Amino acid sequence: MRDIVVRQEVKDFAKAMEYKLMCNDSKRHWENASREDCGWFLECLKEEVRELEEALEIGSVRDVVLEAADVGNFAMMIMNVFARGQEGEVPDPDKEEED
Repeated sequence: MRDIVVRQEVKDFAKAMEYKLMCNDSKRHWENASREDCGWFLECLKEEVRELEEALEIGSVRDVVLEAADVGNFAMMIMNVFARGQEGEVPDPDKEEED
């Protein structure tokens, strides 16, 4: 296994994602969501993709950055809720699953 070094582009994206999460701290949080909620998160993700498409057509760079962060956040929420599963934590993606 090689060490994972976080690229600058990932750091920049994560910063934009965190900014959008902070802006929405008053809204429903995914930490207490269950796998049954993933369908709702997926619908939100699809809506954010539509908003990103619109921003790409008529928006500013800032609009594209923020909409891309929204897409990333909903994808992250789905991953976190689904992967957390019954174990209560997200498995390490670098490790193979045991049978």
